[in-house]
Amino acid sequence: MNHQNAAMPCAASASPAAHSLEWAFQVLQLATPATAETALSTYFDRALDFHPDICGVADLQAAMRFRELSEAYWMLAAGTLETFSMDAVLQLWLERFTLEVSELPAIVQSELGLGSVQDRLQRHFEASTAAQGLIPGERVRCSLCGYQVRGQQAIHEHLVAEHKDEARLWADHAVDYSLKSFLAFMKSASGALGTPFGLPDGSTSYLKEPA
Repeated sequence: MNHQNAAMPCAASASPAAHSLEWAFQVLQLATPATAETALSTYFDRALDFHPDICGVADLQAAMRFRELSEAYWMLAAGTLETFSMDAVLQLWLERFTLEVSELPAIVQSELGLGSVQDRLQRHFEASTAAQGLIPGERVRCSLCGYQVRGQQAIHEHLVAEHKDEARLWADHAVDYSLKSFLAFMKSASGALGTPFGLPDGSTSYLKEPA
């Protein structure tokens, strides 16, 4: 779907057929002509009161009205309902009212403490070393290759020299995993109950509908 500021098709019929462009304008109470942004804003304004997070999933009348308004907007934006799905609609709401997806990677990097090359090396260092022996910090082992050496500085130099690329890949994976987990969680929280999302330990969970 293209949500740019393009002009939307004009309504032409006083008694529109169901799921036609004219029907979509009527359902959204949208005057013609209208830009794509106007149609999108109007849709959000009209549908907000019927959103599952507002009314609850048990309110069938609200659910029917929310779907009708969503189908109307989709018809205007895509010109067809063949690509319509409630999952896609909930994703649209998530992107509109939670965070711009394009901004999320930088936010996730910052929250994980992986914003700079030095930060990534330090986090990777912490995750890839283990103290050996009875005296803390006396001998440190690299969990990536088994190399052991005395002192934190020495093991840090080893990781930079031998595993710098692995640190970058490790950090990229951590950001990607966290980003996908966050979006899946927000999708579940916004109404798509049962959508699995990742947890920090690598396992998955999901939100259940309240009893």
